[in-house]
Amino acid sequence: MLQTILTNMSSFFRMYAGQGAVIAVVAFIVAAVFGGWHEKKRTGHFFSGSMLIRTTAAAILAMYVYIVIGITMLSRSEGYSNSMNLRLFSTFCLSFYNRMFIYENILLFVPLGILLYLLAKPFRRVWISLITGMLCSFCIEISQYITRLGRFELDDILTNTMGMLLGFGISKGLDSIGVAKKSG
Repeated sequence: MLQTILTNMSSFFRMYAGQGAVIAVVAFIVAAVFGGWHEKKRTGHFFSGSMLIRTTAAAILAMYVYIVIGITMLSRSEGYSNSMNLRLFSTFCLSFYNRMFIYENILLFVPLGILLYLLAKPFRRVWISLITGMLCSFCIEISQYITRLGRFELDDILTNTMGMLLGFGISKGLDSIGVAKKSG
């Protein structure tokens, strides 16, 4: 199962990484200019180590958002009915296919938890990360529902939010042992 998940995720990554890299470069330049300007006003120096971390995280976040949009919207064709599955845990059955989607949905949001933790202090609070994960996932699900590019699944919101919290937990754990540098 792990090999199938990695194959699926790397396939999507390759599909959208090229255009995502262009977006990341533009985001890096914009973040460096505005971040440098703000840093110069704040400290008198145009660039600092923490600003470099935030600028890089912003660029990676821009690429990540594009890849997530690609996976959840651009890679699909219209054809789903306007349906919703509001039964919690209804897709948590033992079939290989459903378990794979559960793990992929969790893994999809881990980078978001890590990147937002690096970018801004508010995301170093678990409840803010929790709400953000739920809201981002809700936006994806409602967009899929409206455009008929997917089915609104309450379980997807749950598993995406779990991924966001896992990313937050990884960052918090690394931060507590001094590996992740606070930069916001």
